[in-house]
Order: sequence, then C-alpha cells, then structure tokens
Amino acid sequence: MGRGRTLLFRWALWVYLGRGFLPLPGYAQEPVPQQLLSRTFREGVFQQMEQVGTDELSELPFYQAIALQVLPQRLNEVYVLDFDAAVVRLIQFNPPRIIRTFGLGKGQGPGELANPTDFKVDDSLHIWICDLANSRITIFAPDGSLKHTLPVQHPPLRIALQPEHFVVHSIPSINGQLYQYTQNGQFVQSFGKFSNDLSNAMAYMGWISSSKDGYVFFAGYWAGILAKLTPNGTQIFYRMNIDQTPPPRVKTDERGGRFVDRRAPVATYTFNVWGNYLYLHTIKDKTNVLDVYDTQSGDYLFSYRLPDHLTLPFMTDTLLYGIYQDTLLTRWRWIPARP
Repeated sequence: MGRGRTLLFRWALWVYLGRGFLPLPGYAQEPVPQQLLSRTFREGVFQQMEQVGTDELSELPFYQAIALQVLPQRLNEVYVLDFDAAVVRLIQFNPPRIIRTFGLGKGQGPGELANPTDFKVDDSLHIWICDLANSRITIFAPDGSLKHTLPVQHPPLRIALQPEHFVVHSIPSINGQLYQYTQNGQFVQSFGKFSNDLSNAMAYMGWISSSKDGYVFFAGYWAGILAKLTPNGTQIFYRMNIDQTPPPRVKTDERGGRFVDRRAPVATYTFNVWGNYLYLHTIKDKTNVLDVYDTQSGDYLFSYRLPDHLTLPFMTDTLLYGIYQDTLLTRWRWIPARP
C-alpha cells in the first residue's frame, strides 16, 4: 500500500473510530494458530498482460485508488474506487477506456461522497459505496444513476454484500464490530467480536468480504487474524495468520483520542475472496507477498511473490490485477514454472 493510502486509512480510523468506542462485554475466543508457520511459495512468475495509465487515459491518475473489484463474468474490466475524486470508475483494459463513472464527486448532496472508504458490486451490477463521513451507503445503478442513499447508524468503513442484507465494519460495539442491515437500511444485529482487551479493540479493525451465499470473511489490518462467519453472524473459524502478527497497542493522545502508532506493523494491506481461496496481501522481509488461505478452514495453503511496487492486488484463478508504481492499472497472468 502506498504511503498516501496508508496514512488515509489511519486518519480515517483516528477521526471516526478513535474517540470513545463502547466496551465489549462477554468473551471472544482466542484465534487458533496455523499449523504451518513458514511460507511455501509457488514457483513461477506473473507476466504483465495490459496496463492502463495516463498515456491511454490522461484523466486517470491512480495514486489515490484505494479499492478494486473484478467480477467473474467481466475479466476485461476493473472497478476502481478513487478516494481523491470520490468516484468509482469502471475501466476496460482492451481497448483502454472508461466505461462508466459512479458518483458526483466530493460533497454531502445526493450522489456525492465525502469520505469513500470501500465499495462492492452486487450480482445486478449495482455499486454500493461506503461514505464514512456522511455515515451512509450510496447505491448506484449499472448506468451510473443514483438509486438509493441509505443512512446507517454505524459509520461504514468496509462493506460486504449478502443475498438479503449488507454488513458494514465500523466502531466496535457491545456485541462486535460487524453490523448487519436489510437492503433498505434497517439495522438487524451486530456480531464479529475478536478481542477481549476492551482498551485495544481499535487494533482489531480490518477488511471484510463475502461469498455468494452470504458468508462473511474478515481479515485484520494490524492484527494477524482472519475469520469466517455464517450469514447470521455465527463464527465458523477464527485463525491467526501465518506470521502470527500481534495486535498493536492503542494509544491515547492529549485530547483523549485513540490511535495506533504509525510504526506498527501491518498484517494485511488488503484482501479478496475468489472461489475457495482467501488472498491476503502483506509485505514480509521487504518482499511483496500474496498469502493464500482456504475458505472452509482458514488454513494457510501457499504464497505468491508479487511484482515489486504492486499495490491493491486482486487475484482470480490465474489473473492478478493491481496498481503498479501508483500510476498504472495493470493485469498480469500467472505462469507456473515448468516441472
């Protein structure tokens, strides 16, 4: 993750999540360690196929891209959330072009986004965007028009979609830090409690995604944890990552705000779910790494060495997408080494 995106993430956490979260009563299980504690790298290389940048589309600097999504039926296209412009763009690789833009830019009015932090695309190609500062989910139709604006009780940092609900990741509450809503914005329940240390709950913030049948996956940003929950919030597994990255201590500044030291190690910069695999991006010993875990058990399986300077990796079966050197949207193909 580029320096700008890292600082943006931590600023958003400090402003919206660092001031007085509610305590977490009850008991959270301890995460189960991995059986394997050393990486097994797949032998082969990622071969670049295409790139899109300012030479092809002069209005597209990618240094403020903060999230990507690729759909199985549309592998020649990538949805990109641009924090600076406050829009999601649907970009085609070949030939390079902007197919559509979702969002009217920075602001608080209908279709505007003050602080977009995440998005997901549903099966009907509607775009669901988290607007943290406005505490709402903004939904755009496939043609780019505004469909709904859903105010939510919990400022949405991340979002995952379910067949009949959506889940946001936000300020830890008495029952957890994941919040389920109906698709018209009615709050249902909270779940996903990962820490018993009441003073350190902020250190367990992270990323969420979901499967087609509504199972929710969580990966910690600082804490080296990953979890799977049923559509109604029951925990299926709660595991440590292969590095067993400990959660950092949350500190308090002179104004009473809570924050995590900027020097704290990052466990997972981003992640995506594809088929039976969870892909978690990390940096280990200055190597850009994509760790792969099983969606059924949370077991570590193997790792890929990513191209240097590639951020926001999004992995499919054999294709890798990401932002290269903060300026290029790229697509790569995995070429296994010959036996």
